[in-house]
Amino acid sequence: MSTHGLAELFSAITNHPREAISPAEALRATELLQTTLTPISLSVNDYFQALGRNTALNIPDGGIYDALHAQAALKVEADLLLTFNAKHFTRLGDDVVALIRVP
Repeated sequence: MSTHGLAELFSAITNHPREAISPAEALRATELLQTTLTPISLSVNDYFQALGRNTALNIPDGGIYDALHAQAALKVEADLLLTFNAKHFTRLGDDVVALIRVP
């Protein structure tokens, strides 16, 4: 899991339209998650690789956040990238598509 994913999780679960939880509960959830998954920090070079990927594929806007998750998976040569939003990742190239799994 990219370290950026911890922030995205916190944002999503504290702002959920039907079942938002408190920031304190969200912090506990992210702390628990990072004990189960290995947090992957991205370097400046990793960010520029993700930015370059999106530029080459003409992917604007929030697509960079998907590219950052993909970059983390590629960085550690992950076996898979779990997502409920496969369509967000299929546009990132064949190397990313090969990793995508929907639970």
